[in-house]
Amino acid sequence: MKKIIVCGDFGEKLLTKTIVNACNNYGGALVCEEGKIAETASEAEFLVLSVNKLTQVSCKGIVVFGDAPFSMSSGLRLEGVTAIADTGSADAMNILSRTGAPVIGCSYSGRDTLTLSCRNGDHTIICLQRSLRTLSGKIIEPCETDAFCPEDIPLYPVLAACCVLMLNDIPTDAGYGLMS
Repeated sequence: MKKIIVCGDFGEKLLTKTIVNACNNYGGALVCEEGKIAETASEAEFLVLSVNKLTQVSCKGIVVFGDAPFSMSSGLRLEGVTAIADTGSADAMNILSRTGAPVIGCSYSGRDTLTLSCRNGDHTIICLQRSLRTLSGKIIEPCETDAFCPEDIPLYPVLAACCVLMLNDIPTDAGYGLMS
């Protein structure tokens, strides 16, 4: 099962919802959030865990950091994971700089790995600006791909969900459906 931990997603939980919708379209998800477990497919390929506090992670998977302030232990250890963060989130970037975990930046900046090329209604074109190594070790070369999602979803959840799919070897060729 492919593991995704979402940390620091409060309020409407748009980050978690967007990632879960993406996972549903590519194999289904077992979702654990606030002590509740829901399965979206009988043989779910993804485990999505939404947490408010993170102390240690030692498994192969992805940790996606939200924009909301979150609680971390001072000695946070991230072993075997790849982190996804909005480079505009000072909290996430500060914490991640001390963990040594590889971080994939997703935002509007030209220095980010994943960024926006164009957005028009439910159609977004995202740009992978540099090569990306998937969790299985494959390399995805810089490219543009489509993401189909409601236009009211903010950019970072869209980029983070697409990044989760890329890291899990979902091909970019046909674009990504992020709607439920």
